[in-house]
Amino acid sequence: MLSNACVEAVANAGYGRENLLEHEFRDNSKIQSLLSNYHSGAHVSYFVRSVDVDKSGVGYLSVNYTVHRYSACKDKDLDEDHDMDFEVNVNMVTTEATLSGEDIAEREPDTY
Repeated sequence: MLSNACVEAVANAGYGRENLLEHEFRDNSKIQSLLSNYHSGAHVSYFVRSVDVDKSGVGYLSVNYTVHRYSACKDKDLDEDHDMDFEVNVNMVTTEATLSGEDIAEREPDTY
């Protein structure tokens, strides 16, 4: 859910809407969970690279993120940097934002 002030700024193409959107998407537990699930539950930290949504509620969100893994066998912390672009659709009535990212890559079946 986005704040009413953010949705109003988006609907009116108001000045500073990018800053409001960035604030709304920063440290968002649902985005963090989405990125974590994309990497099989690994711990993830992210920051918003850019965001823009037009007055119809359609736009994009770009994030850079780091996947943190710990390898007990090697006693090593492994960090992998990634980025992802999301399509954003804001429902102006319910103030909900729907994010659509990349599909999870599926492994091809083994051949014998």
